[in-house]
Amino acid sequence: MPFFLLNLPPRSRWGWLLPLLLLLLGGPLAAQTTPAHRYWEADGDSLRRVLDTQRADTARLRTLLQLYDALGDSSPADLEARYRELAQLTRRLRRPDAAAFRLSYAALQLNKVGKEPARELDSLRAVVEAFDRLGRPIPEALSEVWRAFRKLKQREAQIIYFEAKLAQYQARGAQENMAMCHFALGSPFVTQGDYNRGISHYLQSADLASAHNRYSQENQLKVAGTYYAEWGNPAKALYYLRQSLAVNATLPQRYGFANAYTFWGMAQAYRQLHDYPAALRYANLALLGNTTDTTRNYAAQVPVNSAYGLVVKSAVLLDMRRVAEAEPLLARAQQLADSLKLALRNSGHGIIELDATWAR
Repeated sequence: MPFFLLNLPPRSRWGWLLPLLLLLLGGPLAAQTTPAHRYWEADGDSLRRVLDTQRADTARLRTLLQLYDALGDSSPADLEARYRELAQLTRRLRRPDAAAFRLSYAALQLNKVGKEPARELDSLRAVVEAFDRLGRPIPEALSEVWRAFRKLKQREAQIIYFEAKLAQYQARGAQENMAMCHFALGSPFVTQGDYNRGISHYLQSADLASAHNRYSQENQLKVAGTYYAEWGNPAKALYYLRQSLAVNATLPQRYGFANAYTFWGMAQAYRQLHDYPAALRYANLALLGNTTDTTRNYAAQVPVNSAYGLVVKSAVLLDMRRVAEAEPLLARAQQLADSLKLALRNSGHGIIELDATWAR
């Protein structure tokens, strides 16, 4: 997404020079000359198309920095190419963040090999420290540290690390970083059964994200709502899941899976309320949202999403004693789960109750 110079009155030559300098710098500093949402919510596919037309180093760097911050999904090859060019351009242009991006590229290489997860985590933490010395917003770098902790299943260490980082960012008001820290603190508490603390972190993340990234806000609200359903509080679940749908309706680009996940949670909440017609309606909406989603970001997730959606719908049909209709859906879900090697709990999706639904 291109930056636009603000129409400021020409009070002095410095009145226009400062915004111009910020534009040349690129990254989140430049984003402050435009509404925060326009920077952090930039569409990755659009940015990639812009990048393909750019030749000048400064222009390419500006777009690459925004792609880095956009938290969008990319293929491994695209990601590696972008990180490599970021490391090269920041070094060539003698930018202060050159060392941090060089470390980012090195950490990506460790992730690509995949044989030393502990070393990868250390490398990613070094990336965060390098950016922190510059005072740069880094939700993407923090999310990579979160993923590394999850891979190692080091929940206590994850809590200690992100609580310390949260305190550090609170002291300087780094809201983008604070939002990611709260998100990273949600999962270890929920996983160990402390739903109250985990959901509280997700909701605090949603509140902070509302100022700069409504995609993140929408995600955190639906995660909180779904966990309320898993915890057995359907009223709170529906309250936050409906908020998630409301935020989603304001977004310029919407994804079927984003709503599908929300509809799964709503179906589970209505099951707990014994409102089975409503539960079935939302189970069907979840499957419809998944099958109609043709965006690049979620195409690879369609089989996983289908497996979850089929299990949820089967559970509702069993609640309604429509056993004959549930069986073929469960059979298809089983085929998908076996081919994908799905575990009981899967990152980004939560628990899949396939065995329990078969047992019923």
